[in-house]
Amino acid sequence: VAEETEKEGGKPYICLLPETMTYAYFGGVVDDKWFDLFEDAHEGPTVKLMEAEAKKLGVHLIYGFCEKAKKFGVWHYYNSAALISPTRGLIGLYRKCHMPHMDTDTMQVHETYYFEPGDVLPVYKLDNGVTIGMLLCFDRSFPLAWNTLYLQGAQMVFVPACAWGFRGVFFQNELRCRAWETHTFV
Repeated sequence: VAEETEKEGGKPYICLLPETMTYAYFGGVVDDKWFDLFEDAHEGPTVKLMEAEAKKLGVHLIYGFCEKAKKFGVWHYYNSAALISPTRGLIGLYRKCHMPHMDTDTMQVHETYYFEPGDVLPVYKLDNGVTIGMLLCFDRSFPLAWNTLYLQGAQMVFVPACAWGFRGVFFQNELRCRAWETHTFV
């Protein structure tokens, strides 16, 4: 992608990759085998690869992954997004706050089985000084999350997502509304 963009006279400053990009979305099933694929945000294979790619390409990267973190000897599991700087490595980690659970005839989502919610809505400064926030998929539907980022100075909000069905149809409209409400770019 970077090579094609450079041919057209520009170079991306930041690239956004999908929610839980390291595996197929497994939230529609309940199976403990998926816990084996969670990784440490600071030492896992994905962060090492992304840090190397960000440096090589000279771009910031945001990617979604399944995080495990040990606190007081107990494993905790999160649906997370990492922010990688080409000059500073891992500079941001956001843990999804709003976990959907749905069991209907047409849609099954069991994120509450796999993930616990994060409890912080942080903002981060990119290398060029722009302040950004991150949300993940279902978080986009909660105006107070957006407002919290805006009140902390977020100028842009990035929202990696895995949306389908009726939720996928509303995705762009929700983003437009939240951008307008908070005067941020999405």
